[in-house]
Amino acid sequence: MEFKYIVEEKYNNLKINEILKSRFDFSKLMLKRIRLYGELLLNSKSARMIDTAKTHDKIIVRTPNYDPETSFFRVNRLKDVPIIFEDDHIVVLNKPANLVVHPTYTHPDGTLLDLLSSNKLHAATRLDRETSGIMVLAKHSHAHYRLMKFPMERIYIAINHGIWQQKSGEISAPIKRAENSIMIRVVDNGGKTAVTNYRVLFENFKENFSLTEFKLITGRTHQIRVHSLFMGKPILADGLYGIADYFPNLSSGKNVPCIQKDICRVSLKVRLQFLELLNDLQLELDTKLDRQALHSKKLGFIHPITEQHMEFETPIPEDFKKILG
Repeated sequence: MEFKYIVEEKYNNLKINEILKSRFDFSKLMLKRIRLYGELLLNSKSARMIDTAKTHDKIIVRTPNYDPETSFFRVNRLKDVPIIFEDDHIVVLNKPANLVVHPTYTHPDGTLLDLLSSNKLHAATRLDRETSGIMVLAKHSHAHYRLMKFPMERIYIAINHGIWQQKSGEISAPIKRAENSIMIRVVDNGGKTAVTNYRVLFENFKENFSLTEFKLITGRTHQIRVHSLFMGKPILADGLYGIADYFPNLSSGKNVPCIQKDICRVSLKVRLQFLELLNDLQLELDTKLDRQALHSKKLGFIHPITEQHMEFETPIPEDFKKILG
């Protein structure tokens, strides 16, 4: 990695190690590694960590194993993965639906990170395989660390079964992993704090669905999906938290609704409204999409190196438009 910095007035006459620690949040270990094995330049001349710098001086830091051939790589351009922004430290892109981000046991290769580069990339925001939309990747571990340190604004849109009684509000319901499952999450008082703000953008009373905007205050696994089901407004075509689970004879074509033991995943306050959604018309809505109707629409964050506020937004996906009309 290479870092370039023009000293600001507030750092005038400070030691270089103090500047790097304050401005780039370098740890004592990282400063030591740079001192011993890296390269430090002040106004193009070799410098020591204890040297002082003045306003407008130029500091260049090169970490151990710095290689200009690989340190400034650009990710591959893929047909279905628009790159919205890229520099030496981060990549912002619009992920398509049905593409796994990280290599996993069931998807060891062909993932987004594999396709973008042979160099290591770090996902600073997580999107499920079926979820589309904006996300940011870090090109090195320090950028990832800094991205995760600052708060992010994460706004999603989803198509939900049913009509919300309250058109905006806050969902505060703790989430934990379900017993005997490594994947499914449930609302439980013993879980971790989970808060989601929502507001309704569009309602279709005839077909009984809503376009909803969600803003994540916390970032638990499957948070919007779990909270949507808990509020009795599951996301269309959601394979884990959707309405299809509540039809025991789905494969036989009888589509007889039932109350499963995990009906407790739906808040008692809205359970009757939820049961009204268990009909063939709502089930047919699910068949119009080949993935869950969740899209990362807007992302705001502080750049890990320049510390500038950055904000990006993506349009409504085409498959959403087919449902919305």
